[in-house]
Amino acid sequence: MKTSLKNKPLVTIITVVYNAASLLEKTIQSVLEQTYPNIEYIVIDGNSTDGTINIIKKYNDSINFWLSEKDEGIYDAMNKGIELAKGDWINFMNAGDKFYTNTVIKDVFSSVDFDKGDIIYGDYRYIYSPEFSIIVNPKPIKKLWKYMSLCHQTVFMRTSILKQYKFSLNNIAADHELLYRCYIEKYRFIYSEGIIASFLGGGVS
Repeated sequence: MKTSLKNKPLVTIITVVYNAASLLEKTIQSVLEQTYPNIEYIVIDGNSTDGTINIIKKYNDSINFWLSEKDEGIYDAMNKGIELAKGDWINFMNAGDKFYTNTVIKDVFSSVDFDKGDIIYGDYRYIYSPEFSIIVNPKPIKKLWKYMSLCHQTVFMRTSILKQYKFSLNNIAADHELLYRCYIEKYRFIYSEGIIASFLGGGVS
């Protein structure tokens, strides 16, 4: 079992997927290609029927834990991943999304004083189509009361916070709800300069 190393906390990456065989492999590869030496990788599948399981099994030796079973939607699947996580920090990189470069996690945890923060976030590439994308800088955290001012694919949150609160199953924007709760309860947000993730447009919310 992986544990934290000096100055290199254990980072759990969770991928949730349902019938996304055409998208999943690139997401898995972007996690496994990270140069950061202390990663736990968990994949939660919602009982896919389109070949997704075959892709997961292809990388069985490199994924720390995966399961496939019926769930109550994306946030239920994400909560299952939280329950299983052993890391100090969690990031959700779901099917269709990927880290911007293979050094992202190493760069984030070497460039910020993570001991002084609870939530780390950064910039992202929003992909509208294969031909068009833009780089987006997160809006000020104080705007969270109004809208989702950052992208959850760029967020690294302390596992202890996620295990305490979990995601609501009754809110289509439960990630926004949880981040805003963290803001009003004065958890510490740290901005990490640089592009963290490529985010595929569309999705549930």
